[in-house]
Amino acid sequence: MLSANLLHTIKVGACPTPRPIVEAPAPKQKKRFFKFAVWGVGGLLLLLGLLLFTASSWIESRFGAISVRQMLTFVPGNADVAEIPKGYVRSFAFRVILASVGLTGCVTFVTLLVRRLSRRKNAVKLERTAGIAYGVISMSILVVGCWQMASTVNLQGYLRTLNGEYSMADYYVKPEVAQLPSGDLNLVVIYLESMDDAFGNKDLIGEDALTTLKEATDGWETIERLSHYPSGGWTMPGIVSTQCGLPKRPPESETTFFGNAVCLGDILSNAGYTNVWMGGADAEFEDKGLFLKSHGYDEVLMKDYWAQLGEDVETRDFWGLSDQRLFERAKEKIVDLRESGRPFNLELLTLDNHDPIYQWEYCPTTSEDLTISTVRCQSDIVADFLDFMKNNGFMEDTVVVIMADHSMHAQFHPVSQYTLKMDNDDQRNIPLFNRIYSPNPIEIVREKDNQLHMYPTLLELVGATVKDGRAGLGVSLLNSDSSTNSAHTIVGKDVDEIGLILEGPLPPEVLSSP
Repeated sequence: MLSANLLHTIKVGACPTPRPIVEAPAPKQKKRFFKFAVWGVGGLLLLLGLLLFTASSWIESRFGAISVRQMLTFVPGNADVAEIPKGYVRSFAFRVILASVGLTGCVTFVTLLVRRLSRRKNAVKLERTAGIAYGVISMSILVVGCWQMASTVNLQGYLRTLNGEYSMADYYVKPEVAQLPSGDLNLVVIYLESMDDAFGNKDLIGEDALTTLKEATDGWETIERLSHYPSGGWTMPGIVSTQCGLPKRPPESETTFFGNAVCLGDILSNAGYTNVWMGGADAEFEDKGLFLKSHGYDEVLMKDYWAQLGEDVETRDFWGLSDQRLFERAKEKIVDLRESGRPFNLELLTLDNHDPIYQWEYCPTTSEDLTISTVRCQSDIVADFLDFMKNNGFMEDTVVVIMADHSMHAQFHPVSQYTLKMDNDDQRNIPLFNRIYSPNPIEIVREKDNQLHMYPTLLELVGATVKDGRAGLGVSLLNSDSSTNSAHTIVGKDVDEIGLILEGPLPPEVLSSP
């Protein structure tokens, strides 16, 4: 009996320890994980589609249609975030990021709620339908968002330029100035912020907001349908195109902007002119100061300069000196320039009409629409400056050009809603306010064209002799030579073809070597 028990003990002790049993994942857990993954992907696609859609709408409301290259100017690494106005940052955060996240959350919440209620009521078909609908909505919004963004930045045009079919170099001409301006004529250029020609048309906006400015420029020449170039609807493209005959692109370095391009300031400087720029905003914003200093400007008087003189540049968030104070300073400057004995080029850029519109104390409320009141106030300020010039004898030897830097963006300002009634082509060629005065007789030979042609026009206005009237991509609006109709100019080409030409790379000869 003992040996039997011992044998039993030995046998039991010899048995191996049982291994723990590892259970395979339950099918339900796998299914749950798969559902979470599908919903996560669907939510991300929905969010991405909404971000693209709202971002493209925001871009068009602030800048109008732009190009791929212009969009890349503002991606992180190519732009200084500190230079971006706080109003733009807030607007983008609310209208794009928060709006997209909020809508994604709402659609997802409603869909999940419908599925949960359906599950409780055993409505399997409705539960599945809600899930399918969520997927369809996500994919549809993503497709619409991609299409909308591609349209806003003209992606199709950009892709067409990659094969070399369209080249800006084929149309660019480095200006050949046979005779520099003699210096007998000074030049004053006033860029009006966001100033449609229609703001002086009662039939289009319900009232005339430019009465005083039109009276002050009565009898001056005008280009009936001057517009900004395709994708050029903000300030720096307006400046660069009219000064260099080129579309705006990022500077090639921190020290030079189109370093080898020959622009208006360069030619006038070589002719002995003093070039002065006056504006209320920060010189570093969009590299405006760098551009001007790269092209012959002796003085760039902007926000920091005015702050050093004790001017109030902080009342309006970010933007700087008011137009009223800017033009009072301009009166002092133009007198100083004349007393210097040298010919001069004085250029000014207004600010009050830049969105978001600010209610200045010196601007009376003359309309229910604050924008119209501001436009009328700006009209009064500029007209007063012109009266000062007339009363002090400046008009006897000074060419004066007044032109908008770009049109006002219809989606953002009620005063521009008239453009929504136009067809698509007319919306891309909104006439800009402009007036041209010269002590000498002049004749505008083309009544419809874009800002790129203002560069050679300005040169000829001050007496330069420019070969074929061509400079940059522009052909002078005073030039009736047969070269105007040459196949190698952009004159007469439709807006789509011009857009394709401008979307290509810059002519290599305008950029300085790295």
